[in-house]
Amino acid sequence: MLIRWFWLGLLGILPANAQQAYYVSPAGSDGGDGSAASPWQHIGYALRQLRSGDTLLLMDGVYNEKIEIPRSNLTIRALHPRAAVLDGTGLTRDEAMIRIENLDDIRIQGLEIRNNVMNDAIGIYIGGSGHSISVSDCYIHDIHFSADPQAAVNEQTNAQGIIVYGTDTTACSGIYITGNELAHCRLGYSEGIALNGNVENFVVADNYVHHLTNIGIDIIGGEETCPVDSLDVARNGLVAGNRVEYCLSAYDSSAGIYVDGGHNVRIFYNRCAHNNYGIEVGCENRGKEARNIVVRNNFLLRNTETGLALGGYDYPGGSGKVRDCEIANNTFWMNDSLQTGSGSLFLTYAENCRLQNNLFVTDTDDLLYAENEQPGLVMDYNLYYDTDGDDTDNGFDFDGTAYTGLAGFRSGTGLEIHGFYANPRLQTDSTGLPRLTENSPVNTGNPTYEPLTGETDFFGRTRVVGAAVDNGAEEWQDLEQNTTSTDFKVYPNPFDNILFLPAGVRFRFRLFDASGRRLLQGTAENFLRTGYLSRGVYWLQLTRMSDGRKEVIPLIRR
Repeated sequence: MLIRWFWLGLLGILPANAQQAYYVSPAGSDGGDGSAASPWQHIGYALRQLRSGDTLLLMDGVYNEKIEIPRSNLTIRALHPRAAVLDGTGLTRDEAMIRIENLDDIRIQGLEIRNNVMNDAIGIYIGGSGHSISVSDCYIHDIHFSADPQAAVNEQTNAQGIIVYGTDTTACSGIYITGNELAHCRLGYSEGIALNGNVENFVVADNYVHHLTNIGIDIIGGEETCPVDSLDVARNGLVAGNRVEYCLSAYDSSAGIYVDGGHNVRIFYNRCAHNNYGIEVGCENRGKEARNIVVRNNFLLRNTETGLALGGYDYPGGSGKVRDCEIANNTFWMNDSLQTGSGSLFLTYAENCRLQNNLFVTDTDDLLYAENEQPGLVMDYNLYYDTDGDDTDNGFDFDGTAYTGLAGFRSGTGLEIHGFYANPRLQTDSTGLPRLTENSPVNTGNPTYEPLTGETDFFGRTRVVGAAVDNGAEEWQDLEQNTTSTDFKVYPNPFDNILFLPAGVRFRFRLFDASGRRLLQGTAENFLRTGYLSRGVYWLQLTRMSDGRKEVIPLIRR
């Protein structure tokens, strides 16, 4: 799913265009001139010949190398996606297949990276500080802490697909990890994609992460990665549109997406299925906290222990805490498939959190398990259903008291005053997603719910249709109401001097800079002239004049 990155404005300016392109090929020679007709042979050698602003194009073939990027403002790109392969077989000189440290404006695109097998093995390492670094459209697999699939696992056995370590007092910022596939890695106690320490203003979007032996995507704070305590936290980021499946640990409860002590993170439009936990918001380190995490419009499907876990697992003695988070408009479907008792929703210790407009469907009768009190909890307007159609045997276990059925839970806790139990009449589509139907009784979310600027439902459609927002990740819309992002497709994006609009459609437009300041407004048809804009991120609001339908589109000026 292509994400409309409505939160991208915080990332600031993207890298400049490359100045010169050079080529490397396994059949080339380091005595060549780096042209397409006479490519260099080794990536490491080729990189040392480049100047700031250059692009290195990797021609098809297998490169048995580990590389370190030598300077800022470089692009390393496969000439044909996934046809240039970085293979670590037999190489143990460095932990990372690609190392980026204390550099700005680096772009890695379209590579296959495989077979790094050693303790602390890494696919791509980004460390120190740096700005505007992107890893896109890569296929990373078979990154293992050991060649032995049965090797014992402990805290000293680790491997990672992509890791961003903000170890400096200047942040790693403007980090884009988008459109990659990460698969079939034995990670030990580490994660598939992780951002740890002094990292801010990031996007982890549209990745397919699957079949890992631990956590899929992890946003981390409080591990003393950065020497300044107040900066030692990944923050101000977006995790969106990822498909995260089969991240299963035999030695712990691994989440598809995990925020461990992060701050100010939006988790939107993800599909998390067949993991131990679908999504977890927690904080492992004592004296630390995860805060301001917003989880909206996600599908959480058939995860083995719980759909979503929220809270410090052993606060205050053994962990930090979670506070000021929102869990809204997510679809929970058949979670706790191992019948652990954790239910669709598992709460440990969290303060001042809000859970609303979610849709819970289970076949185990266990809907909620809350181990502790939840100070300041607001929990309302959620829809519940179990497949036997009998609410009287549903379990709500809250702070040591077991309540039977939604009515008993409401009476005993004062929560879910507007919550209800009903068959949502979902129908599974060809991709395995439980979808709303015309008769789904879900237009009963909080009537005061306010979508964020540019927020849609999971499928890119208007988030609120009718008197109230629908429960779950989808907003039901008939054909007349159904508007998708293709109705407002603009190109190219990133753009240069002209931005083309859908042909033959007249729009009212408003153009904003990254801070939300309005720059221009008017009417347009077919195209906008944009040569006067400087490089950076913009927002374009289009209103179709024929029917008033609106779309907010993030744009990048090259």
